[in-house]
Amino acid sequence: MNYRRIIISLVCGILIIICILQALSNDAINIHPFIQSKDHCVKCHAKDKKRIISDPTIACAPLCLSCHKDIKNHHSVNVKIVEKLPEEFYLTKKSRLTCITCHNVKIMRFDNSSWKSESLYEKVFKGTTKHKTYFLVIKNNEGQLCKKCH
Repeated sequence: MNYRRIIISLVCGILIIICILQALSNDAINIHPFIQSKDHCVKCHAKDKKRIISDPTIACAPLCLSCHKDIKNHHSVNVKIVEKLPEEFYLTKKSRLTCITCHNVKIMRFDNSSWKSESLYEKVFKGTTKHKTYFLVIKNNEGQLCKKCH
Protein backbone atom coordinates (compact mmCIF):
# COMPACT_ATOMS: atom_id res chain seq x y z
CA MET A 1 0.00 0.00 0.00
CA ASN A 2 2.81 2.45 0.83
CA TYR A 3 4.51 1.69 -2.48
CA ARG A 4 1.36 2.64 -4.35
CA ARG A 5 1.25 6.05 -2.60
CA ILE A 6 4.95 6.61 -3.25
CA ILE A 7 4.57 5.78 -6.94
CA ILE A 8 1.47 7.99 -7.27
CA SER A 9 3.29 10.84 -5.49
CA LEU A 10 6.33 10.46 -7.77
CA VAL A 11 4.20 10.41 -10.91
CA CYS A 12 2.27 13.49 -9.76
CA GLY A 13 5.53 15.28 -8.92
CA ILE A 14 6.99 14.47 -12.34
CA LEU A 15 3.84 15.69 -14.08
CA ILE A 16 3.94 18.96 -12.13
CA ILE A 17 7.61 19.50 -13.07
CA ILE A 18 6.84 18.76 -16.73
CA CYS A 19 3.97 21.28 -16.70
CA ILE A 20 6.19 23.96 -15.13
CA LEU A 21 8.97 23.36 -17.65
CA GLN A 22 6.49 23.48 -20.52
CA ALA A 23 5.09 26.81 -19.30
CA LEU A 24 8.59 28.25 -18.97
CA SER A 25 9.62 27.07 -22.43
CA ASN A 26 6.48 28.64 -23.99
CA ASP A 27 7.44 32.02 -22.53
CA ALA A 28 11.03 31.66 -23.72
CA ILE A 29 9.90 30.69 -27.20
CA ASN A 30 7.90 33.91 -27.49
CA ILE A 31 10.75 36.36 -27.08
CA HIS A 32 13.74 37.03 -29.28
CA PRO A 33 16.68 35.02 -27.98
CA PHE A 34 18.88 38.08 -28.30
CA ILE A 35 17.07 40.05 -25.59
CA GLN A 36 17.05 37.37 -22.95
CA SER A 37 19.81 39.45 -21.40
CA LYS A 38 19.49 43.22 -21.05
CA ASP A 39 23.26 43.53 -21.60
CA HIS A 40 22.61 43.70 -25.34
CA CYS A 41 20.10 46.54 -25.02
CA VAL A 42 22.57 48.79 -23.21
CA LYS A 43 24.81 48.94 -26.29
CA CYS A 44 22.41 51.35 -27.99
CA HIS A 45 20.13 52.53 -25.19
CA ALA A 46 22.59 53.30 -22.42
CA LYS A 47 22.20 57.07 -22.28
CA ASP A 48 18.79 58.21 -23.49
CA LYS A 49 16.93 54.85 -23.51
CA LYS A 50 15.26 55.84 -26.78
CA ARG A 51 15.32 53.66 -29.85
CA ILE A 52 16.47 56.46 -32.12
CA ILE A 53 19.96 55.49 -33.13
CA SER A 54 22.40 57.88 -34.76
CA ASP A 55 23.96 55.35 -37.12
CA PRO A 56 22.27 52.25 -38.63
CA THR A 57 25.50 50.30 -38.37
CA ILE A 58 25.25 50.64 -34.58
CA ALA A 59 21.88 48.89 -34.62
CA CYS A 60 22.47 46.42 -37.43
CA ALA A 61 26.11 45.44 -37.62
CA PRO A 62 26.90 44.34 -34.07
CA LEU A 63 23.40 43.19 -33.15
CA CYS A 64 21.33 41.87 -36.06
CA LEU A 65 24.27 40.83 -38.20
CA SER A 66 25.84 38.90 -35.35
CA CYS A 67 23.24 36.18 -36.13
CA HIS A 68 21.78 37.17 -39.50
CA LYS A 69 24.93 36.92 -41.60
CA ASP A 70 23.28 36.43 -44.99
CA ILE A 71 21.17 39.53 -45.65
CA LYS A 72 21.22 39.52 -49.47
CA ASN A 73 17.46 38.93 -49.60
CA HIS A 74 16.61 41.48 -46.91
CA HIS A 75 15.46 45.04 -47.37
CA SER A 76 18.17 47.66 -47.76
CA VAL A 77 19.17 49.73 -44.75
CA ASN A 78 20.58 53.25 -44.54
CA VAL A 79 18.02 54.41 -47.12
CA LYS A 80 16.76 57.97 -46.65
CA ILE A 81 13.01 58.12 -45.88
CA VAL A 82 11.24 61.33 -46.80
CA GLU A 83 7.69 60.29 -45.81
CA LYS A 84 6.44 60.85 -42.30
CA LEU A 85 6.09 57.44 -40.68
CA PRO A 86 3.96 56.47 -37.68
CA GLU A 87 5.59 56.44 -34.26
CA GLU A 88 6.22 52.67 -34.21
CA PHE A 89 8.67 53.01 -37.12
CA TYR A 90 12.02 54.14 -35.81
CA LEU A 91 14.50 55.81 -38.11
CA THR A 92 17.99 57.07 -37.45
CA LYS A 93 18.50 60.72 -36.55
CA LYS A 94 19.17 61.34 -40.24
CA SER A 95 15.80 59.74 -41.21
CA ARG A 96 17.36 56.57 -42.54
CA LEU A 97 16.10 52.98 -42.42
CA THR A 98 17.66 50.45 -40.11
CA CYS A 99 16.65 46.92 -39.11
CA ILE A 100 14.66 48.25 -36.15
CA THR A 101 12.53 50.39 -38.47
CA CYS A 102 10.52 47.29 -39.36
CA HIS A 103 11.58 44.77 -36.70
CA ASN A 104 11.09 45.12 -32.96
CA VAL A 105 12.62 42.32 -30.88
CA LYS A 106 10.11 43.06 -28.11
CA ILE A 107 7.24 41.83 -30.29
CA MET A 108 6.13 38.29 -29.48
CA ARG A 109 7.82 35.67 -31.67
CA PHE A 110 4.59 33.80 -32.50
CA ASP A 111 0.93 34.72 -32.91
CA ASN A 112 -2.34 32.91 -33.62
CA SER A 113 -2.76 34.67 -36.96
CA SER A 114 -0.35 35.16 -39.84
CA TRP A 115 1.85 38.25 -39.96
CA LYS A 116 3.00 37.71 -43.54
CA SER A 117 1.25 37.21 -46.84
CA GLU A 118 0.41 33.55 -47.43
CA SER A 119 -0.53 31.65 -50.54
CA LEU A 120 -3.83 29.79 -50.73
CA TYR A 121 -1.85 26.55 -50.40
CA GLU A 122 -0.24 27.75 -47.14
CA LYS A 123 -3.59 28.85 -45.72
CA VAL A 124 -5.43 25.65 -46.63
CA PHE A 125 -2.89 22.85 -46.37
CA LYS A 126 -0.35 23.98 -43.82
CA GLY A 127 -3.06 24.97 -41.37
CA THR A 128 -0.72 25.98 -38.59
CA THR A 129 -2.03 27.56 -35.40
CA LYS A 130 1.29 29.19 -34.52
CA HIS A 131 2.56 31.82 -36.94
CA LYS A 132 5.90 33.62 -36.88
CA THR A 133 5.66 37.37 -36.43
CA TYR A 134 9.20 37.93 -37.72
CA PHE A 135 9.25 40.59 -34.99
CA LEU A 136 7.57 43.01 -37.40
CA VAL A 137 6.36 46.28 -35.87
CA ILE A 138 2.96 45.74 -37.56
CA LYS A 139 1.39 42.84 -39.44
CA ASN A 140 2.24 42.53 -43.12
CA ASN A 141 -0.26 39.85 -44.16
CA GLU A 142 -1.89 42.31 -46.58
CA GLY A 143 1.19 44.41 -47.26
CA GLN A 144 0.40 46.93 -44.50
CA LEU A 145 4.06 47.24 -43.46
CA CYS A 146 5.43 47.62 -46.99
CA LYS A 147 2.74 50.16 -47.90
CA LYS A 148 3.93 52.55 -45.19
CA CYS A 149 6.83 53.52 -47.48
CA HIS A 150 6.07 52.05 -50.90
